[in-house]
Amino acid sequence: LFKVLAALALAQGRLERAVRLGAAAERFNEEIGGELPDVFGHLGDPVEEARPLLGPREHARASDEGRSMGLGDLVAYALEPVPSAESTPA
Repeated sequence: LFKVLAALALAQGRLERAVRLGAAAERFNEEIGGELPDVFGHLGDPVEEARPLLGPREHARASDEGRSMGLGDLVAYALEPVPSAESTPA
């Protein structure tokens, strides 16, 4: 689920969010095991796809933040409302 949300954030241009969610998903996949079945399509690797679009420090910070999130914090972060296009600064 978190990898799906990371891919969605990447598609929306929310790069740091994509890295945080993707890095957290990677961590929990390593600890618990498992990966999304192919039925969900090919999501790519949001963490690596965002790397060239962010500065190295921003990418490393977002990745570290994602990997350090506890499950409760991760769920709360994933459920945070996404600002609409109308409220996004130009």
